[in-house]
Amino acid sequence: MRGIRDSLGLHARRFRALLMHRFHGWLFMIALGLVAAAVTLLLDGDTVSGISVTVIALSAIWLAGIWPWPWGMDRYVLRVSDVLQAGSREANSASCTRRASLRTLRTMIEQVDPPLDCIGTQQEIVDRMEEVDYLEAEDKGSLADRAIRMNAIRSDLISALVRLSAWQSDSEVNRLAQLGDQLLRDMADTRRATEAPLEEMAERLRKIAVPRGWKGKHSRCESVLGTYLVALRRFNNARESEDNDAMQRAAQELSVEQVAMEKSINQYLDDLRANYQGVVCHVEASQADS
Repeated sequence: MRGIRDSLGLHARRFRALLMHRFHGWLFMIALGLVAAAVTLLLDGDTVSGISVTVIALSAIWLAGIWPWPWGMDRYVLRVSDVLQAGSREANSASCTRRASLRTLRTMIEQVDPPLDCIGTQQEIVDRMEEVDYLEAEDKGSLADRAIRMNAIRSDLISALVRLSAWQSDSEVNRLAQLGDQLLRDMADTRRATEAPLEEMAERLRKIAVPRGWKGKHSRCESVLGTYLVALRRFNNARESEDNDAMQRAAQELSVEQVAMEKSINQYLDDLRANYQGVVCHVEASQADS
């Protein structure tokens, strides 16, 4: 009997997901219209009609995806799916935005017209920026090797800016030095760009109301994310201290924790799909359309 009930419930959720995907805007307006009509009838004293419309309105609310119980399982599935997938999108977006900003800065540096004696230094800065762009692309060596090389590039850039200080009286050299300082600040902003999206993801997960049967799995998901964040902060600390040995150790730990985090999150999403496939399918279909 329970198996039949669960099967019917799953088919109902899939049917609703299909309606939500194709007619979400119309369902939303119909649901709000029915709620307004029910309130109007009840206020006018037409109790029977008001209750009847209220029942229909509740069905429309369920179909439209407007859940009156924020702690319900349906709402939980959507919120968890959104948080986990949005966190990944935000991290990728932050990385892309940062690389685009560095490329814009490189173009500005290339457009500076310094004295002939400073052109070599200007080209050195541009070359180092091209290397930064290369290193920040995916699968370009190990994490530790990239961090060590980035620190070396930072040292080269500081040396280049020191050499430019001998030409402070030239406006173009001053402009080049200002852009170089901006470059160093942007490079140092790596910590915020890598940690902030994950910290926000962890905070949003903590605020989600978890149904009773999912508290253990939700806690494990939060735990592996927190462990990964600790490893990421340790790696960033080692990178900023320019301790190559510490960076190697921290990078190894971070790689292990990243694999564990991705495995745990993927397993969690698989479990959610298995139990509430229709709702998660609606989420993924909506994201694909957008």
